[in-house]
Amino acid sequence: MKAWPLRRLTAYAVDSMLIMLLVAALLFINLVLLGASFADGTGSEPWRAHLIGFLSLTLPVVLYFAGTEAAFGATLGKKLLGLEVSTTEGTKPGAGAAFLRNVVKFLPWEINHMAMWYVPEGHRLFIDPMPTLNTGVQVACLLAGLAYVLTLFIGSGRTPYDRIAKTVVAKQ
Repeated sequence: MKAWPLRRLTAYAVDSMLIMLLVAALLFINLVLLGASFADGTGSEPWRAHLIGFLSLTLPVVLYFAGTEAAFGATLGKKLLGLEVSTTEGTKPGAGAAFLRNVVKFLPWEINHMAMWYVPEGHRLFIDPMPTLNTGVQVACLLAGLAYVLTLFIGSGRTPYDRIAKTVVAKQ
């Protein structure tokens, strides 16, 4: 049975709270490792800051979602909301399908991170978000995220990343 869109969004919100705890811990570590220069992008090469952000945030988040979905069929948020991820054939997704699903899910997020470091003055998002929010890359990322959410309410409720990975999220 199709998962209700608001239930899926609530499950994601629960998982996002866990991610925020991770972000808080990692931000502290990054600030200690990189010093105050991380906050405004000065004194740090963009590729280095991006690599540290990817390795300490994006990759762990993707691995959390993919690992829990492959091992248990659900993240903690999905379990709490009575949802599970399965293949379109009704089996638990393998590691490859779960990884693909979550790489595609978080791709707009990571592209936005890249824009922060490689679009001129993009790193200034930490200080003054208005100039960088107008860049085409960041607007496209926001629209992709919005499209993901809107697809929950249309037809079968399968997102683009569900379709690419041949998965479905349903009530347990």
